[in-house]
Amino acid sequence: MISSPPARTKTEAAINYFKKAYACADGRKLRLAIWPFRQDRLPVSKEIADQLNDAFLASLIDRAAGRHEFVAREALRGVISDLQDTGGLDTDGADPIAALMENVRRVDILIQGRLRLDGGDIILSYKAVRMDGAIAGQTGTVRIPLHGAPNKPLNLLSLDRAIDQAAGKLSAGAPDLTELRPGGIRYQASGLQPAFGQFLQAKLSTALEARYANTLSGRRITVVEPRMDRSLRGAPVDRKALNAATFAAKDTSYLLSGDYWVLNDAIEVRLRLRNRAGAAVTWSGRLSPEAAAGLAVKPRNDFEDVRDNDGLGPFRFHLTSERGRDPVYRLQERLNLILRTEEEAWVYCFYRQADGKVIQIFPNPFYWTRHTEPRLAARVAHTMPSPDLFPFDLRIRPPVGLELLKCFAVSRDVTAELPAELRGWSLTPLPDKLAGRLAEVFRSLPHTAIAEASLALTVVAP
Repeated sequence: MISSPPARTKTEAAINYFKKAYACADGRKLRLAIWPFRQDRLPVSKEIADQLNDAFLASLIDRAAGRHEFVAREALRGVISDLQDTGGLDTDGADPIAALMENVRRVDILIQGRLRLDGGDIILSYKAVRMDGAIAGQTGTVRIPLHGAPNKPLNLLSLDRAIDQAAGKLSAGAPDLTELRPGGIRYQASGLQPAFGQFLQAKLSTALEARYANTLSGRRITVVEPRMDRSLRGAPVDRKALNAATFAAKDTSYLLSGDYWVLNDAIEVRLRLRNRAGAAVTWSGRLSPEAAAGLAVKPRNDFEDVRDNDGLGPFRFHLTSERGRDPVYRLQERLNLILRTEEEAWVYCFYRQADGKVIQIFPNPFYWTRHTEPRLAARVAHTMPSPDLFPFDLRIRPPVGLELLKCFAVSRDVTAELPAELRGWSLTPLPDKLAGRLAEVFRSLPHTAIAEASLALTVVAP
């Protein structure tokens, strides 16, 4: 349970900023909405997360003193339900700003909460974003201790017991499965796959193979790597085609994915099987910390500060790989990236290597030999490398570790307004000070709508 509510003073700066800086030009009241937390991205129960949002909303209403309007959670719930039914939120990294732009035009500012887990505490903060993608303000962070019920046994599972239970429930819920596509088991909401996540996926894949062979008339299933249909590259695609669950030619192919959360006294694991038609089965359980067997559980760097604004923008911007979002790659493998914007946009991409160096990969010197601006057509699966965008291989090179691709999609050509080092004329690493200010540089551009996206890569030895 939560030991105390977030301190009211922590929200004061953001609330005052809303009141002073943003008023509607037509004289009507500013209309604000708080986007609900998603259960699959929470370190706590949805009930607790909703209580936090309710407390924050009550504080906002109290301070607004009738000057603003607030969209009720029930109204947003209807919008979200419709988006889920129509697939509007199916794509990995679905953008709530763009969703509201298309479905609730009269919302002026969307407020998004963020919950992170840090040992026995959760860290809560809020960010307010205008419908043009500009950040209106944000709160500080609040640390909220979590305490389990006294004298209640945790009933922790050993690794072998957890694998057996998970394989049993998942196979029973997907009896038609003929093809298994391991899609990654990631640390919390980071997108990264430390050694423990990779080990857990390998063990579970093996257990599922054995389970189907033993219980379903001796038949065998195949285990294949998720991979986007190559025919979609460079072609107009629906945004749902970028969801790794749809990277299959048949409904009997299921994507295995999941995440795990490190608590003070347990590792909570959540697993999912899902096919392209949306059929899904889940399993969750708490493992003993000893289940990690000495493997790395937490990444050294989760890129939290760099990915903070992902999914905030006035138009949908998706960045993924042919293996899906946040994949694992081995040294010397070729990296194939896919970008898609809902509207025409000018795109700038930067690659942070495991050694910390940051290189601009788009636009790049090779691109400039054929083009005059980094403009990408809307609703097309643009791929890198490709003869047009990036005419040479992107090959994973040492050292192993965590890497990140960060992209900015903007509403006009801003190349001439960027610092010279960010115009794509060189493939040399950026100066450290500039590399750490990319979001600040792009978001300071005037009269420019902006959306951010990133892709985390876990690089391992062959």
